[in-house]
Amino acid sequence: MKSEAALKILSNRSSGIQSSTKGRKPNHRLVKQNRSYTVEEAAGTLGVHKNTVREWLRNGLVTLDDKRPTLILGRDLITFIKARNLSRKRPSKAGQLYCLRCRKANYPAGGMLEFRLLNEKVANAFGICPDCGGMMYRCVRSNEMEAFADTVRLRFEQGMPRLFETSERSLNRNFTKEAAHHAKAQSQQ
Repeated sequence: MKSEAALKILSNRSSGIQSSTKGRKPNHRLVKQNRSYTVEEAAGTLGVHKNTVREWLRNGLVTLDDKRPTLILGRDLITFIKARNLSRKRPSKAGQLYCLRCRKANYPAGGMLEFRLLNEKVANAFGICPDCGGMMYRCVRSNEMEAFADTVRLRFEQGMPRLFETSERSLNRNFTKEAAHHAKAQSQQ
């Protein structure tokens, strides 16, 4: 069973088919702009199914002519993929976070936002979505934090200090010596 899967992977690699990019945007940098691609070659280069490329053709991807096999100029394929990827972006305004459940940017419920500082330059911002009640997240640079202060109430949460950053002794100490010392002191009284 494992050898069959290994042979399938090797045959896909030798035929030029990329690994599956399920859920990911096709990378236009894999396409050569001065080359002509058939539907199957374009699908293999981008790691998508050939029916996906056919759907792109129905949605406006330009072909060289109406003859068979259908040929797509690499330059046109790059332009189409870039435009498609740009149309799917969901930019958020200052103070907004992205809710994964609602799939849109929104201001946090009650205008409350928490920052968890990762280092001096970057913090993770998180809040609660007012529509669905799910968690909303955003990674924020230190120079963007002032823009958040105008729209929401901020609460900074300091991350747990690292072990070498603390001046306190660890609570995981060897108490056997202390217990022996305590028992000795108790027996002397």
